[in-house]
Amino acid sequence: MMGVNQSYYPLFQKMEAIENKKDDKPKIMHWDRMKIQPIDMYEANYSKDEFRGFLKGNVSKYIMRYQSKNGIDDLEKAKIYLDWLIKFEKGLSIRVPDR
Repeated sequence: MMGVNQSYYPLFQKMEAIENKKDDKPKIMHWDRMKIQPIDMYEANYSKDEFRGFLKGNVSKYIMRYQSKNGIDDLEKAKIYLDWLIKFEKGLSIRVPDR
């Protein structure tokens, strides 16, 4: 997977499965073409408070909408952002610098 941080691969597999489940057409995932993942850019450029807010906001968004939109899929996405927030709060980077 050219240009994709390998630590994201399980996340992208989940998201791809979620998207492909909606219709039967295989998709070319947009993240596969990106040299820099948005989450890396956010972590590198946002202040700590901004980045924390971004992660918390996504956890909240997916939890608040899961019953009316994508069900378990949204809970799984919330879990991904929550895992990233936990790593961030432990002082760990969610980025892997050497791609």
